[in-house]
Amino acid sequence: MTTPPPVRQLLSLADALRRSPTGAPVPSPCVGVCRIDATTGWCAGCWRTLDEIAAWGSSDAAQRLRIWAEAERRQALAFRAVIRDDGWRTSAAKTTDTGSRCQEKAHSSDPL
Repeated sequence: MTTPPPVRQLLSLADALRRSPTGAPVPSPCVGVCRIDATTGWCAGCWRTLDEIAAWGSSDAAQRLRIWAEAERRQALAFRAVIRDDGWRTSAAKTTDTGSRCQEKAHSSDPL
């Protein structure tokens, strides 16, 4: 039996805000992966589109929060797609980097 690849870290605005100093601007969801999936158009690391990445620097706090919400929504959709009745499964939402494929243990106690 082969060992599944590591589980991809979930992005969370709440976690990013906890790590940021009080009063700091909305933190970027960038995790330094920076590969755009040709099928979805989403970054393999932060789940943003190229347009969202390009707009980040000039976006106000409200727009940044909307971008975060969209990235979290996309991430949730992708991770829900990986759950089966049991065992390990690699997502159909594959990135161009096979090492960054989404993965989830089906009977995990961690909520999505």
